Amino acid sequence: FTLSGGDTGVTNALNVTDGSVDLSAFVSIGDSGAAGVSEVAISGSNATFQVSGNMTVGSNAVMRWTAEADGAVTPIESDVAGKTVTLDGDLIVDLTALTVNPGEIILIDNAGSDAISGTFASTTLTGSSDYQVSYTGGDGNDLSLIYTGYLEFESVGDGNWTNTATWNQQRLPMATDRVLLKFQDDITVDSTGNQAGSLKLDASEAYLNVDSGGALTIVNSGAFPTNGVVDYKQASSASAINVQGGDFTVEGTFTMD
Repeated sequence: FTLSGGDTGVTNALNVTDGSVDLSAFVSIGDSGAAGVSEVAISGSNATFQVSGNMTVGSNAVMRWTAEADGAVTPIESDVAGKTVTLDGDLIVDLTALTVNPGEIILIDNAGSDAISGTFASTTLTGSSDYQVSYTGGDGNDLSLIYTGYLEFESVGDGNWTNTATWNQQRLPMATDRVLLKFQDDITVDSTGNQAGSLKLDASEAYLNVDSGGALTIVNSGAFPTNGVVDYKQASSASAINVQGGDFTVEGTFTMD
């Protein structure tokens, strides 16, 4: 499905479940001049949806996404730098099918450098209360859902804290997550901005290295009982937290025994 040249308006309903949608001009969905309510409903992740011009979601619009079990959706890709995204109307996202909780679900991938203009007048997220809408998600100017609950993280081998392959979950730890460094795993922090809600080192040899230029903060947000807690059981003399020129900040309690 391709529309090119001139302005493109969606004034009734556009349902996307498969295939591709390519809107290569200015796109207006449910603007103030449209009769009735306009709806764009995108189900699952089997389609592609591209907008090559400026995109405006007006006050009469309904933007609806339905996520798959793994949180996958078809994002709208505003794929030309220098184009703008302006939002209003209603956002509805159905998360009922989720069986895992990805850290972020991108709904509009904004390739331009400008921030998203405006916000949705109303947002409805069904099936999960652990996500919130962000207009600064992704690389800083995307529309996304951010997971606000906590996950139990375990290291699965040696590696860098910022490598998703280091962890049993499908993302990096966040400020509410509980992190366990497992037996004989050697984890290195060499960049800034890393966080966790709590940190525990396995009693039988686990290693955390905060190198020069690295920073890790154990955040005491108060959202969960264990936030801000470091449990360092030094059952093996080989277990270690090595801060080598970096920053290791504990906002709550550090326990060593």
